Amino acid sequence: MKRAMLVLIGVLTASMIVACDDKPTQQEANEQFCDDTAELIASLRVIRDLDRNSSIEEVQAARDRARNAYANMIESSAGVVDARLDDLNSAYDELQAAVDDIDESDSIGDALDSVNDELEAVAQEASKILNDVDCSGVGSESQSDE
Repeated sequence: MKRAMLVLIGVLTASMIVACDDKPTQQEANEQFCDDTAELIASLRVIRDLDRNSSIEEVQAARDRARNAYANMIESSAGVVDARLDDLNSAYDELQAAVDDIDESDSIGDALDSVNDELEAVAQEASKILNDVDCSGVGSESQSDE
């Protein structure tokens, strides 16, 4: 809940900055990007933690959370790490393709197993970016808020 509030405050703050047409400082841009990347990693952990007993609604909610987190991270990356996003974009595209390839007749467990490698690749690429940008403590915050 705490993490959700921080993300909401970040989104509202970003909206206010855009509304005022003021450019954020480099530090503010980095902080927003770090928060959004941490949310992506947290959302991927939620998907990873789904199991064979998870409901379709839980799977869909986790997918939507990851989709939104990814979109927010890409948006906040403008001017921060554009050149570093190529590998992440490729990994994310492969994840989307793997998800699209899931057959409706597959069990949730089989579906999750079929995208596990792609999930890991996206998380690894996002982590590389976090290591390149000053996001001290971001990974540990997202774990404790789950």
